[in-house]
Amino acid sequence: MINEAVILAAGQGVRMRPLTDELPKPCLPVAGKPIIHIILEELNKIGIEKVVIVTHYMENVLKETINGKAKSLGMSVEYARQEGILGTADALVRASEKLESDKFIVYYADIIVSSDMLRNIMHAHPDNCTCTLAVTEVDDPTKFGVVKVDREMNVVDIVEKPSFSDVKTIFAGIYVGTSSLIDYARETEPSPRGEKEITTAFLKAIKTGKIVKAFCIPFESWIHIGYPWDLLYANERLMKKFTGRKPMIKGKVEKRVMLRGFVYVGENTIIRSGAYIEGPVWIGDNCDIGPNCYIRPFTCIYDNCRIGNACEIKNSIIFEGSHIAHLSYVGDSIIGRDCNLGAGTITANLRFDDKTVKVNIKGEIIDSGRRKLGVIMGHHVKTGINVSLMPGVKVGSRSWIYPHIVIYRDIPSNAKVKSDVLP
Repeated sequence: MINEAVILAAGQGVRMRPLTDELPKPCLPVAGKPIIHIILEELNKIGIEKVVIVTHYMENVLKETINGKAKSLGMSVEYARQEGILGTADALVRASEKLESDKFIVYYADIIVSSDMLRNIMHAHPDNCTCTLAVTEVDDPTKFGVVKVDREMNVVDIVEKPSFSDVKTIFAGIYVGTSSLIDYARETEPSPRGEKEITTAFLKAIKTGKIVKAFCIPFESWIHIGYPWDLLYANERLMKKFTGRKPMIKGKVEKRVMLRGFVYVGENTIIRSGAYIEGPVWIGDNCDIGPNCYIRPFTCIYDNCRIGNACEIKNSIIFEGSHIAHLSYVGDSIIGRDCNLGAGTITANLRFDDKTVKVNIKGEIIDSGRRKLGVIMGHHVKTGINVSLMPGVKVGSRSWIYPHIVIYRDIPSNAKVKSDVLP
């Protein structure tokens, strides 16, 4: 029986910026709650009683998000701090000082799987095994650690982010570990990028004759949040579970409001007359929606938001405290905390050539794979009236965009944009 888990939550979430400017990645919201709350709930369902959280970036925000939730679940929590981005093997060594058991689950905090999958991974771990890795198959393995296995699902090799691979099986960011694996992690030397990688510890164990197993989970059961648009994908996947449920109304819904499918309305929220809401939709506490607005499926609007008259919000995530003024359209977009979108702000979400939308991530143009993707907006952003944002644009936190501006390229944080930003 495994009753302890280690959650790796130290990373800076650089690829998720500007969303992670003020929030660590595990605290980003999806389907009505922070990612880390979903992880804790699923671990709790399989009998995990104690979690050790490895922290570094925005540690206090993580603790504020975790402590109350863990207490409500009856789980004990301890924290192990990394003083820098020192790698996943180093993270395990630091967490091991808080562990009491010889066997445990290690869970990367940008992964979401169900408790059923976690239970299957746990049961797949043989007693004579140093560790059992969860693996899955993807179309493009070059962004992950590729795992090569034999017919008995013994791991024989791991190749980190190869330029090309015929093998599509990758490490899925969850494993069952043992005290012997901790010894290998302690012996691990830093990689060329200066981090002690747990995959090196896995390989050390294999080379000394230890058994390292793999357990394959279906791709459709695995959610990885590595890029901003993955948050939309996760939101869509998780909100599908609400399909068929009746609306849950804790606030006030005025007359002549149409609710279709599952709609959650939080406490002290008002849905004004003429609003048409197609579920699944999640609206938090203390929000003011409408009148005469259209909220489309897979939209989450968090606490203290205002959606003005005649707005349309489609398949988007609106962080807490943001205001979207009348006559605006937000589609397939993510809007950070405490943003203010002036009247008539439009987020374009479809290219003229109908190709998938590409996004600049750390200076590299990455294909999102999404035909429709709007803006990725940081926190405390302000737009003037009639601002237009083209597909896949990122707007840095605390930026101002003046009225009637068209934005074709990314805007850095703290910018004041007074003229069109052309391709």
